[in-house]
Amino acid sequence: MPDVVVDKPVAIALDLAEFDECLPSLRMSVRVDMPHSTGIVSYQADSIWFQCSDWDTFLLNLNGIESGNEDRASLSSMSNELMIKIEVDGMKVKFDLHIKEPDTGMGEIDVKFGAEIDRDVIAHLKGAYMGLAKFW
Repeated sequence: MPDVVVDKPVAIALDLAEFDECLPSLRMSVRVDMPHSTGIVSYQADSIWFQCSDWDTFLLNLNGIESGNEDRASLSSMSNELMIKIEVDGMKVKFDLHIKEPDTGMGEIDVKFGAEIDRDVIAHLKGAYMGLAKFW
């Protein structure tokens, strides 16, 4: 069972694979399924690194969005292969996900997903990301 599971607005599963104490960071296995009108776009990667401080800031900002004290929360992997952004603009809440893999001889990947979400989804997202037991 993955350590973090999100099912809306896209399916995201993050599995903790390694912790690095030198630069407190997490290596995650990632799976993302993005629905569209004719099917699903899937992405899977086994070595996506996040700084622990970025993870903490993302959770702090999600709390702030939920309480009305923040208008943006974002999380990016250390090499920017995976970027998640939640932004409040008036009464609207926008969820953006960007996956970008550089060309390493097999071709470049650049996929973006964006959707307007309900405010109740923020609590769901926060709960899912807080599901990762914090040990740093």
